[in-house]
Amino acid sequence: MNRKDIEKLLKELDKELCKQQLTSRVQIMIVGGAYMLTQIRNREATNDVDVVFLHIEDRQIFKQSVVSIARKQQLPVTWLNDLVDDFLTELGLPGKYVPWKRFKCLEVYVPPKEYILALKLLAGRQKDLPDIDALAKQLKIRTRKQAQQLLDRHFSRRVQQIYEVRNTLEFCFPQ
Repeated sequence: MNRKDIEKLLKELDKELCKQQLTSRVQIMIVGGAYMLTQIRNREATNDVDVVFLHIEDRQIFKQSVVSIARKQQLPVTWLNDLVDDFLTELGLPGKYVPWKRFKCLEVYVPPKEYILALKLLAGRQKDLPDIDALAKQLKIRTRKQAQQLLDRHFSRRVQQIYEVRNTLEFCFPQ
């Protein structure tokens, strides 16, 4: 899916959520490939939209709405993926988010670029390397020391050890 597809699907999700007569807006934060596509624009497409829940009354209603859109659009039910929610909530969410799209029943937020770079460094996957490069350039992070300082602002050293982030730093910032 491309940027326009994501925006269109989020509008449809909003309409679907409004039909459910929720008493408050659902608030989600996008991360992963959808973030890179819509905010950094370093890629043309992504397979899904990874989200973290910031505020939600009823996850079941939300998931039913996502499935409804998947059926209508002939998409996998995982087009909107909340599997990262528990993981990132446990790791620690950023203190600030910025509104990206506001609809009647759905608000979509984005985290700071620094947080996404820290997550990508923590994950250290081969597929994250182009994203790490793009984010580091935009943030003017050129050295291992700068990258380490950024990581320290978001994740404890213990978490960094568990994910062996040192290896990623050595690979991405050799000096």
